[in-house]
Amino acid sequence: MARTMRATAAVVAALILTAFAAGPASADPLPGSGTRTVWVVAADLRLHARPSSDSPVTVRALEGSSAAYAGEARGSWVRVRIGGTDAWTPARFLTTVKPAWQARPVWVMRERVRLRSRPTNTSPVVATTFRAERGRLTGISRGGWAQVKYRGRFAWVRASAISTAPRFPTTSTLVLVNKRNPLDPRDHVPSNLVTVAGSSSLRLRGAAAAAMARMRSAAAADGVSFTVISAYRSYATQRSLYARYVANLGQAAADRVSARAGYSEHQTGLTADLSSGGGCRLGACFGDTAAGRWVRANGHRFGFIVRYPDGYSSITGYSYEPWHVRYVGPDVATAMRDGGHATYEQYLGRPAAPTY
Repeated sequence: MARTMRATAAVVAALILTAFAAGPASADPLPGSGTRTVWVVAADLRLHARPSSDSPVTVRALEGSSAAYAGEARGSWVRVRIGGTDAWTPARFLTTVKPAWQARPVWVMRERVRLRSRPTNTSPVVATTFRAERGRLTGISRGGWAQVKYRGRFAWVRASAISTAPRFPTTSTLVLVNKRNPLDPRDHVPSNLVTVAGSSSLRLRGAAAAAMARMRSAAAADGVSFTVISAYRSYATQRSLYARYVANLGQAAADRVSARAGYSEHQTGLTADLSSGGGCRLGACFGDTAAGRWVRANGHRFGFIVRYPDGYSSITGYSYEPWHVRYVGPDVATAMRDGGHATYEQYLGRPAAPTY
């Protein structure tokens, strides 16, 4: 009898699928002991307390989750340990071949979200995150909660508070604007536009304007000087500017250096062009000036990123513009820097936007 059971287990283990369909990514193999690591190939797998579909569900797993095969099988069911829980599932929902996928991050979509040690509102708070901060799905979910790995720690968060494909509204300071993501509506006019310090006509949204003033003061304290030479542009202004570029350069060349109306970051009121004077106005040489180097090294402290960095035109869709800075807030700008994300598209996990 024991020999038969061992043979059955071996056959079932051999039948575990070896194909993997990419989906929401998991973190590293989850805690738990076992003889062999397996991965879930179902989009939202319910694992049971006993090897039958009518037994209680003890844990749920997202596609791509890793588990430990316990070496026990009954019919088409196998026992695994996942997220510290022993459970049963049909072998067809698992694979023994490590998938060659790249983990997709998850973003917080609310202003402040509390991560908890267990999937309950009364469990201890592990950390509090800010909007657009990144974590990583482990693949475990219970009820309306999802488990994430955040700054090296495992925690639980309400699934409704996170997203694997963040799309921030046009009014958000985190809105992504590029050749694939126009403003909505295209002729959007931001609220709370204020005059930039040191200018009589240039305007930015309040938070960006205040951050720009602080950044310029900090640079001046370090002996570095720069000014804002362009900020908010209306839909009509951007349409006229783009038309001039097309007339002078042709459309293909114009699209590398100027945005079409409704697709311009300047229209958000969160973007500014900087200059340190001299003969390097709106030129790549700005990146080699004292001001350009200072902004690149310190802009994140004030919430600014160099939006179109050198060597990333295939992602951003624009030529290198070291003078073009975008306000995303200190938290996100610092997270981008610390995480080594050169472009906003990469940080948000969104597709490259080289063309319209």
